[in-house]
Amino acid sequence: MNNSNRGQPRGRSQNSGGNRRPLRDAQRAYNHNADQQRFVNWAYEPEPFDYDRVKNKAPTKRSQTYKSNKQPRAQTEEQTVTPSTSATPMRDEPLYDMGPHSSLLATQDVYCQNFEYSGFIPIVNQTYEKLRGVDPRLHERLPLSMFTHTMSAHLNLEILETARQSGQNVLNLRTGAREALPDYQVIPQPIVDYISHIASVMTQDGKEVRLNLPQIAIPQGPIEVDGVRHPSGSFGVLVAQNHNVYECYISPLESSNRVIAWMQRNADYLPLPDGLIPGNLIPNRNLLGFEPVDVPAPETRYQGIQFPNDDSIEGRYRISETVQNPVYVVLAEMKDRFKMKEYRRVQNEKGLNLMEKVQYKITAVNLTFVETTGPINDALIPLYTRNVAIHSFGAQGSATSNQANIECFHRRRINRGAHIARGFCCTTPAGQGPGGWNASLNHNFAMEGLFGPVVHADYNQLRESMFTSHASAGVRTNALDNFIERNYYVDNK
Repeated sequence: MNNSNRGQPRGRSQNSGGNRRPLRDAQRAYNHNADQQRFVNWAYEPEPFDYDRVKNKAPTKRSQTYKSNKQPRAQTEEQTVTPSTSATPMRDEPLYDMGPHSSLLATQDVYCQNFEYSGFIPIVNQTYEKLRGVDPRLHERLPLSMFTHTMSAHLNLEILETARQSGQNVLNLRTGAREALPDYQVIPQPIVDYISHIASVMTQDGKEVRLNLPQIAIPQGPIEVDGVRHPSGSFGVLVAQNHNVYECYISPLESSNRVIAWMQRNADYLPLPDGLIPGNLIPNRNLLGFEPVDVPAPETRYQGIQFPNDDSIEGRYRISETVQNPVYVVLAEMKDRFKMKEYRRVQNEKGLNLMEKVQYKITAVNLTFVETTGPINDALIPLYTRNVAIHSFGAQGSATSNQANIECFHRRRINRGAHIARGFCCTTPAGQGPGGWNASLNHNFAMEGLFGPVVHADYNQLRESMFTSHASAGVRTNALDNFIERNYYVDNK
């Protein structure tokens, strides 16, 4: 091994001075190379190490000129801190820094709003019509009444589950509400998308607004009125204080009574028992879930359908596998031609078998509300069939406006002048609104009375109209048809 540098002062070499690192590295590389060559050839004699080859290069003329022309750095005075020798005079004003209070904190960071689901009925009806185009015999194999009741059960249970996740104690549930459904489900994609938008939203100023589910809007178990026991699934006796609940939420009792009326070929059925509709009031299609029965006679395999009638979640929501399973079977057969979403019971990471859930989507449509301009005859025309004007307290794009026209999650009803559009679910024999109902016309929309906030605070700014979009008068059928046809057919090309 080369030891030619031994005995020299530490850190010094024959070319001492300046930056010695290049010289050191070069000499180490030279020694290493000589050692490697000796391993191969013991007679190898290297050339003497030439220190001149590693000398620092002389400075260039350009660098010398730059240094000679460089201005000297200005001298700065050293900063010193001199303590004050005089007291700061007191301000001539009261001092409020002593007391029991701290700095102010936000009193509310989470808000809530009510939804309404009148827009769900036309989406179900138009989806069914599009499915009839896929399967012309659909009305014989799957009646619209069974389809509507099954889809409404999904909607109602998802509403209940969303409220539970928002912090409400609904029916003392400790598990997901959708666990009451069968292990395998098939839902058309338009209905899945509608349900996925029933979710929280963030306002432009950063406020979180969650769903509020009033206690009155949770279906009840069997109730007794004037000594008569009535089935589960209703919202109670129809009165002036709660009529909004039947106009904004779908009662499982109504949709199940429609299935029973279809089985019994009873076209003149009542959506609710007489004891729940006081006086001589006449129900109409603004009573959500009250629709005409299907024309074709029921097939033999559908005979004997029954609905649970108790205080359980299955009884309150009238969940019957004899109704729902045939619906899923028929829909599964059409999934290669129309977009469907399948849900199964799966095992999670903790080993629990849980139902898959609808994935919620945050959408600006929940920052808008709609309004229908009348006059509209409540007894003849359902409010949900008419085009609407879109309102919002913040600017929204055309996509959000058209989505609000499709879904109608938040609706302000009108009772003024010649533009009456109330959507009363019952009228008098003369076609007039019942007494006292006008005062509670917008209780669900305004979160008043029985429809007030349950856990979080009302965010009334959502009901301010700063931006609007108006459409021509008419029905919403064309908009729904175009929306479904454009988005939900399976392209097999």
